[in-house]
Amino acid sequence: MSEQLIRALLLAFVVTFHWWRGRRVPLYGRHMADRFGRYDRPLPQGGTWLHAVSLGETRSALALVRLMLDRGERVIITNFTPTG
Repeated sequence: MSEQLIRALLLAFVVTFHWWRGRRVPLYGRHMADRFGRYDRPLPQGGTWLHAVSLGETRSALALVRLMLDRGERVIITNFTPTG
């Protein structure tokens, strides 16, 4: 199998899994597009958007986010996992 086919199958599995879980637990399904790195709402003027996959990545970015906030910047953070 080609690498592209494997990636497509894995992506289909991940999307189906999250869709199914979101049907069973409605709060899990909220902001699903954000999890896949899609933020459809307008960014605040001068805002910066950070996308982290997990809670660990969010915590790792915390020092950067604090620095940006201290400088008066606006920050939007999205995550792949609900815990993030």
